[in-house]
Amino acid sequence: DSATGTSNTTTVQGNGGYAGGGGLFFEGANTLDIDFSTFDGNTATGGGTPRSGGVNNGGAAQGGAIVIQPGNTATIDDSTLTNNSATGGSATGATGDAGGSADGGAIANFGDLTVTLSTISGNEAVGGNAAGTDDSGDDGGSASGGGVVNGSGGILE
Repeated sequence: DSATGTSNTTTVQGNGGYAGGGGLFFEGANTLDIDFSTFDGNTATGGGTPRSGGVNNGGAAQGGAIVIQPGNTATIDDSTLTNNSATGGSATGATGDAGGSADGGAIANFGDLTVTLSTISGNEAVGGNAAGTDDSGDDGGSASGGGVVNGSGGILE
């Protein structure tokens, strides 16, 4: 199945998400047009895995405002993406567990994306904290693309 969506003069603000797409998670081989819209203050925060024993690494986070999954086509035109964040989860287990990674403070793109005449500013990607303070070998999570992570066909104009 396929679907087509359009967003005009929309404000998406102050939402929280677990791991991906604090404002919008887009998947399923579809087409999406976002025009004259604002994504402000959205978050995707990876969680921990609190349990006794085993590995308790922080969860990964992608796309504080938007995640575009493979097989999808999205166009963002004349829009604003500000103050969004992707934050990897902090390790919650014993000393030595790793923090989660964070990719794309505003957008994590793994599909086909075109962005035109838009503002992307004040966004951040922050890796999660490792557990403990000893030299056990696990680290804080990596972070990439404070504004945009482009893992596939993306055009920014």
